[in-house]
Order: sequence, then C-alpha cells, then structure tokens
Amino acid sequence: MFYENFTKLCYERDISPTATLQKLKISTSKLTAWKNGSLPSASVLILLSEFFGISIDYLLIGKEKNSSTVNLTADEQELLTYYNELHDIDKGKVIGTAMTLAEFNSKRENET
Repeated sequence: MFYENFTKLCYERDISPTATLQKLKISTSKLTAWKNGSLPSASVLILLSEFFGISIDYLLIGKEKNSSTVNLTADEQELLTYYNELHDIDKGKVIGTAMTLAEFNSKRENET
C-alpha cells in the first residue's frame, strides 16, 4: 500500500517517483524494493511526509487516522503521552521500531 500511496502523491504533484527521490537525495533503487512490498525506514518516512506535507499515516495507509473514535487503554494512553513528548526524528524511530516488531510478531504467529 505504501508504494501506491507514494506514487499517487508524486503524480498528483506532477513529479515522477524517481525525480522525487532524486530531489530528496534518496537512492532510486528503493523504488523497486517498495514496489515489492518493502517499507522505507523511519527517517525516509519522515522526509517524505515533510516533503508532501502529509502524515506518515497517510503515506502508510492512505488516510489520516481519526483519533476521536479511538478508545485507548491505559497502556496506550501512557505510550501516547511519552510519544507526544518526542521530537519528530525520535517519533520516526519509534514508528520504525513498532513496525519492525509488529512484522516480526506477525511472522512468528504465522509460523505456529
């Protein structure tokens, strides 16, 4: 889904995905990996979200999350409190780590 969202954003702004990556000094070889389902690193997600003026949620899932309809547990609220105190780069690191852990957990569950 990321690749489709990324390419759509590029073409909406009349710039090719390759030209976008070149402008941001990101290796254009990443396009093939993304097309095959890989996700960019947290730092690249932050760079792209800033370039396009959108959230990382939008890059990853194609829409903004609507927090007003979400009921958080006490643990989730505590994590969100700490997360909101972080700088953008550190927020990206947290998101990248969470994505890696979720992917690892999903693979582990599929093996059982």
